[in-house]
Amino acid sequence: MFEYTHKNHFKFGYNDLNEYQPRLLDTDQFTFQYGRLSNQHLTWRQANELAARQIYERKVGDIYVLLSGGMDSEICLKSFYDQQLPVKTISLKFTDLDQSDELFYINKAIARYGISNHHFVEVDVQKTVRSVDFKNLAYSIKCVSPIIVLHLWLANQIKGTPIIAQGEVHLKKSIPANYIPGESPYEPSTWYLTESERLCSIYMNFILQNKPAIPGFFQYNPEQIYSYLTKNNILQNLIENKVHGKLGTRSSKNLMAHQFYPEIEMREKRHGWESIQEFHDQLRSEMATWFPNSDQSCEKSYDAIIKMLE
Repeated sequence: MFEYTHKNHFKFGYNDLNEYQPRLLDTDQFTFQYGRLSNQHLTWRQANELAARQIYERKVGDIYVLLSGGMDSEICLKSFYDQQLPVKTISLKFTDLDQSDELFYINKAIARYGISNHHFVEVDVQKTVRSVDFKNLAYSIKCVSPIIVLHLWLANQIKGTPIIAQGEVHLKKSIPANYIPGESPYEPSTWYLTESERLCSIYMNFILQNKPAIPGFFQYNPEQIYSYLTKNNILQNLIENKVHGKLGTRSSKNLMAHQFYPEIEMREKRHGWESIQEFHDQLRSEMATWFPNSDQSCEKSYDAIIKMLE
């Protein structure tokens, strides 16, 4: 099997099997594990550069970074660019949506990094997501996210090694069931790292085809996960319960990335479908009925993750 992460350190499965496999039963319980790191001293930026080198050494054909206009995809691209490792870039261009913000940053990255071979693939979103090909792809990996399926539709057309800039660490704070934001006391409690079956469906897409790809650049090696967790001042303040009211890291993600990459502009986190948000929400609800038991998450405590990585 292709190394979807370095030495296939990241594994997910069901019922404590911890290996790449599809869901077999509705009752299967999703779980995951990371491999042990080799270097505890890298910063997150250095770990991303290490990942870029490791990927380049094992690439099949040309490397294509899926450039979305967000900070994640630009950081992924920069990890190769700063080491003069040649890659190609590709983006979806929606013909029926307002994508002006994303296109602004995509075109800015094209100019900044001197990309001469960027390729836009035009797509009518509302037509494509109603196609047989879209539905077949969603069913093959039991994915409830239309945005993920559409990006995989693009990645599957690439001859070479597509890289998807996802897999960043996401933590949630444990809270009582009756917690009311802004009213309940903000008590110290455990923070948990979450991996989702929905995002792991990106891996399943390539595994089922035995297609070379990097489904999650930011979890390619254990050093990326470890450095983000332990050398991240903003994250440390959160897990030490020093930021009153914060219950998760998602809304602080771009700020955390910016501290490692101050030269990359902060921008609003967007998914590109905001101009048809109601359509997106209706479609996602519909897809959830296709696979009612295929959108689980698994949580492991911060301390457990550190122990796993070390």
